Amino acid sequence: MKTEPNEPITPVASPNHDGNGGVFYRSDYNGLTKREHFAGLAMQGLIANAISGHLGNSSEGVTLAIQWADDLIAELNR
Repeated sequence: MKTEPNEPITPVASPNHDGNGGVFYRSDYNGLTKREHFAGLAMQGLIANAISGHLGNSSEGVTLAIQWADDLIAELNR
């Protein structure tokens, strides 16, 4: 199973009425994407590390967190 970076981490199935008394479900893609979620988790570690003086500036941290998120998705898809 592939991990798609722009899919939501928690897709929601919502009921819709078909106009004939029936109900069908569709997935709504709302909220954080997997890529955003993974990058946020990486940022937590980077910020904790920055507090102890091991990271340069915040833009370096953001770039690194996004790269790590992309690397994780690529590795999951191997």
